[in-house]
Amino acid sequence: MMRVGISQRSRAHVVKSAWRAASSRGVSDWCSQTLLTASAALDRGDVSAVQLTQACIQQVESTRAFNMFVATDFEHALELARASDERR
Repeated sequence: MMRVGISQRSRAHVVKSAWRAASSRGVSDWCSQTLLTASAALDRGDVSAVQLTQACIQQVESTRAFNMFVATDFEHALELARASDERR
């Protein structure tokens, strides 16, 4: 049986294209920020942990067709984000 695969370079191109497409559909810019930037925004109250988590969930959902994640637990992530916001 002949195995047809995708090169690592091609795979990287597909992933970059998926992220670019997700961004063009209005997915939050928070996913492209550094952790330091997001942390500072949380400290200033510019964004909540729930908002950041929702932005990441949107990003994951927008690339679902590429099967980049084996498992997701969005509800648990949102529960943890809510708890974090309550502590702030």
